[in-house]
Parts: sequence; C-alpha cells; structure tokens
Amino acid sequence: MGKGTINSIKKNFFPDLEKMGFLARGRVRMSTTGKLVLHGKLNTAAVELIKAETLIDSYKKFTDGIDKLFGNKLSELADMLYLSDYANELISIYEFMFILSDDNEDIDKIALLASYRCLKKHKRTKVINLIKEYANPKNFKGDKTSKRDFHNWKNQAQQIMRLMKTTVYFAVDQNKSFRLNVGSTGFFQAPGKRSEVPKREYFKFHRVSKRDKFELHHIVPIASARNKNEAKLIDDYRNLLYIHRGKHKEISRKGNINVVLSIDRRKAVFASFDSDTIKAINNKDAFYAKEKHKIKKVAKYNAELLEAIFEFP
Repeated sequence: MGKGTINSIKKNFFPDLEKMGFLARGRVRMSTTGKLVLHGKLNTAAVELIKAETLIDSYKKFTDGIDKLFGNKLSELADMLYLSDYANELISIYEFMFILSDDNEDIDKIALLASYRCLKKHKRTKVINLIKEYANPKNFKGDKTSKRDFHNWKNQAQQIMRLMKTTVYFAVDQNKSFRLNVGSTGFFQAPGKRSEVPKREYFKFHRVSKRDKFELHHIVPIASARNKNEAKLIDDYRNLLYIHRGKHKEISRKGNINVVLSIDRRKAVFASFDSDTIKAINNKDAFYAKEKHKIKKVAKYNAELLEAIFEFP
C-alpha cells in the first residue's frame, strides 16, 4: 500500500494481531545459514476470517479478535448494557470515559450511569469542566506515568470507540457516542422491536424480586453467538440467572467460560468445559425458583444451548 515500514508493522500491528488470535509470531533458524529469522504465520482464526461467507460472519470473527485484545471487556460491556435500562440509548464519550471504562470491579456502573443522568445538563457540564481542570498535566509532578491528561484520556477513548465501531456489538457516531448495534451487521433488535420479555419473564417465572448488588447473568454469554439466530436463543429467560455482582465479576474474570450449568434447589454450579467451577448458593449468591420442574426446565435449556452453539457434549 506504500504506507509504513516493516518495523512499524512488526512493532505496532503484529503484537495486536497476535493478541487477537490471528497471528503466530516466532523465530526460526535457517538450515542453510544458521541465522535466526523472525516469522509470522496466520492462525486458523485468521483463515476463517478471510474465508467468511457472509458479512455478519466476518464481522463476528473480527469482533471475537477485538474482544480478545480488550480482555473480553467489550462483550461484557455489551452484555451489561443489553440487560440494563440503557439498551436502546446513546452512551456519550464522557459516560464511557468516566464510568463504563473503569476497571474497578466493585463499582455498580449502571447505578453510576443513572446518577450521572439525573444531573441537569448544566451540572453535567460542570462535572466535565471540573475533571478537565483536575486532569491537567501542569497539576502533577514527575514523568508522564504519574500525570493526568484529559485530552490524552479522551483521545484514547476515541481510539477505543473506533475499534468498537468494527464490532457487531456497537454502532459509533463520529467517536462522540455509541449504542448497541441494531444494524445489518449487529446482533441486537431495533429499539422499537426490542423486547423486555426475557428479563420480565425471569422474575415472573422464578418469583423473585430485584435486589441491591444482584445482576441478571447470561449463563451462555451473548459473545458465544455466531449470528442473530443464536443471539436470540441466548437471550431467553431460561438462560438467565440472577446472581450477586461478585459472582458475576468472578465469572467475567475467567473469560465467561463457565457455561455448563448444574443446578438444584440449593445451589447453581457454573463449570467450564475443563471442569473449572464457580458455585452460587441459592438465596445467598443467587435467587431462583426452588420448584423441581422449574429447575429442570432451566437445566434442560442449558443443555440444548450447549449442544446448539458449542456442539457439547
């Protein structure tokens, strides 16, 4: 393309492509000269991306790579917004910067977002200006790592949003705001068609009420879907469990791999395909029905999803 250099490709692009699971890098010793030569090789995921037959299939495969690059944070953000009251609303870049991009797992981001939106417009502007005044490099001593810079922070958020735009999860508007993607390459239904039924049906079916520090959790995550049909299968009240935020974060930290459900009236156990387990005690770490026929219904649906999406067992 006549752009960049070999070194810029090696240093700037190859590390990210490797983290995305598209490239294997290494060194090989030449048999003729004995010299070590750097090499890069396309992985299976890269070949599948190149050979994708449909637009949404290629977008989903690229999305999976982007999500790996961000440590599954983008799929977690999409899932969190989808199960919140903000599934159909625009999220501003400042809401993303101040709240949704925070790595502190103890923060209730949706509650903070609600509090921020309760502020009148002039008060939101004041908050932004106060943060700008604080995050001025001139206010700090030392090197760049010990300083705060509002403009660098915003530029970083815009760069992330540009990558978010390439995923099936988000639609981005001029790097100033984003929302869940309901377009032709998105996974989510249009705002007018989106149904609150799965969430409502969960609380009705299990006869539980909402509680502080508890969140609905997709047992098989949205990120597992390869197309809109599978996304619809996943977004079902039988694939939801109301668990404590701490358990939710524990599952997220492990990469949302604990998708195999074993459940009885006393506890729910989330296992990975490698048998790593996370346990949630009913009426303590989780709230769900104790009736045997309801528990069997949830377990049966989990088994059907595992077979349909992962071909497991």
